[in-house]
Amino acid sequence: MPRILRIPLLALAVAWLVPIAPSASAQPLDAIRVAVQEAGAVYLYHTRIVPLGYGMEVYRAQRGEEVKLTAEPLRAAGDELEFRGRIPAEVYERLQAEVGPSVLFRLRADPVLGGVQSFLEPDIARGLARLFVDSTAVIGQEATYRMAFVDIYGVPTGDELTVTTLLSPNRVAPPPSATATHDEEAVTLTWTYAPTTRQTDDKVIAFTVDRLTPNGPVRVHGDPILRRNDTDTFTLNVPIVARGQTEQFAIRAIDIAEQASAPAEVQVTLADRFPPATLFNVEAALDGDVPVVTWPISLDPDASLYRVYRTQTIADTTSFRLVSTVEDVLGTVYRDTEVQGTGVYYYTVTVVDGAGNESKRSNAAVVQRFDQTAPPAPTQLVARSDGRAVGLSWMGTLSEDFLTYAVLRKRPADPAFSRINVDALRANRYRDAGLDGSGLAEGQRYRYAVVAIDSTRNISDSTFADVTIPRLVALPAPSTVQVTNDAGQRLVVRWSSVPEVGLEGYVVYRDADDLSTTLDTLSQQQTQFTDRDVRPGVTYRYRIASLADGVVSVPTASAPTLMRDRSPPGTVRNVRATEATLRWEPVRAADLAGYRLYRADIATGVYALVADELVAGVEAAAPQAGWYQICAVDTSGNESRPSKAVRVR
Repeated sequence: MPRILRIPLLALAVAWLVPIAPSASAQPLDAIRVAVQEAGAVYLYHTRIVPLGYGMEVYRAQRGEEVKLTAEPLRAAGDELEFRGRIPAEVYERLQAEVGPSVLFRLRADPVLGGVQSFLEPDIARGLARLFVDSTAVIGQEATYRMAFVDIYGVPTGDELTVTTLLSPNRVAPPPSATATHDEEAVTLTWTYAPTTRQTDDKVIAFTVDRLTPNGPVRVHGDPILRRNDTDTFTLNVPIVARGQTEQFAIRAIDIAEQASAPAEVQVTLADRFPPATLFNVEAALDGDVPVVTWPISLDPDASLYRVYRTQTIADTTSFRLVSTVEDVLGTVYRDTEVQGTGVYYYTVTVVDGAGNESKRSNAAVVQRFDQTAPPAPTQLVARSDGRAVGLSWMGTLSEDFLTYAVLRKRPADPAFSRINVDALRANRYRDAGLDGSGLAEGQRYRYAVVAIDSTRNISDSTFADVTIPRLVALPAPSTVQVTNDAGQRLVVRWSSVPEVGLEGYVVYRDADDLSTTLDTLSQQQTQFTDRDVRPGVTYRYRIASLADGVVSVPTASAPTLMRDRSPPGTVRNVRATEATLRWEPVRAADLAGYRLYRADIATGVYALVADELVAGVEAAAPQAGWYQICAVDTSGNESRPSKAVRVR
């Protein structure tokens, strides 16, 4: 992905959250911001954070007549699921990657973040009920807009926002200047755009950059490129696709009314003056008595051929001479059949591209032609465990130029064998007690190999043996166990993995109602278990133990978790007031816990909880005169909608 300049949101707050008016006086933070499309649509934004369930009605006064523009109040999404369904999936995923899983909460809790994102993505503003688009206004005339906020019942709260403005279409100007330069890896695009002021509100919020191709424009960035108000210069690095050609780019400014400017086009010719990357990991070995040089394939897309150089004097870099040109870029092997006799030979390899640029020389690979007859190989290797050590023995014949046996060891997960004897070994036995004699890992399987080495470092074939160290102590249990209520229907248990050799799996236990149950035994790859056999109102505790070689560890326990469902009981009906006593019909719910009383001074007032203790029956004494509502509560703490209000005189 291109490297996009990340903009601190606080740097944008002044430019985008404080509306810019033609007058010198600043409007309040949550005033209405107006942008008019050239097509005639009027975009009305506000950044007020209204309570959940509240909404707003929009009115327009023009030519002395005020009309209501909204048939129903505009209401913001009430929860995360609804909000996700009201905006495009790609916008939601981008927000989730930036702010975490609770997108709606973050947008409401952070005024700067919510404000900037609303202007940047009108779909977000719609999901937050912060945008209304008026498509019926008369353009070119003055209009007064009024946003009246209402509560969950549609009753006006008395809170309003108003703005009077001349409806003049906003014409988005393209960046006045744009340049393009490049290095070996990327094209650097630079363009200018003057900061906005209170007198020159151009309403530009972001920029887009497209690569112009024969098949149409292709967007070269993922996240939006935000317009900053503390600079007039913007930069974007775009990876080079292919050298030796001309690239064209189009840069457009985007305003808060979803309008794009004409493109500021710029092109750059990607001259190929850069040599290919230097090769590494060049190796040389003898095949019989012929030096064979190998190297990795060059990853440069315009690599054309390889050049192989040789010398016998590594200290004199001028002594390397060209010995071969390999014109197949997939041919990464050179056999040097010219050398004769014994001696040390050094080889380096370079890459040449289609433009004739040659890379630096690779690392020097070395071979020495000498005695290549391997000593007799050891045989009949036997490995026996002795507690946490392993005793090795084998059969072998010592040649005249024998130097040492090399004892090698590896675990199944190791990529290669490691030599474990440091000193020369002439005996045909060895005891492996691990690093510093501290012992080998319990439950671990090891493979051993023994080879013979002569004085010219020729190595014999290997003999192999496998052994497993018995387990004496159980593995540790997971360090953490967490339980999550999934939609009020099941409990999901998650635990930390145990990164220990020999782990076979995990045992899951459940404690509830003074009864302990073994639920399942899972494989070592599984660190999650879903328990669907749960009941609301019951407290559960889960314990997870490690299992290895039949040995079960002491389990780690989760915190007790009360199973709560997500379905509130039905609404209390037929509430009656007889003198100072309230009576109502019982709510039919298997998990009903009781009832709560709420009181207000007036029927439409704010209702306050009368007492923390639940009422068990279907009647209660009213402590004082006023209006009362009754709510049913279940064992999971879910509360029903309030009943109809009744008055106690």
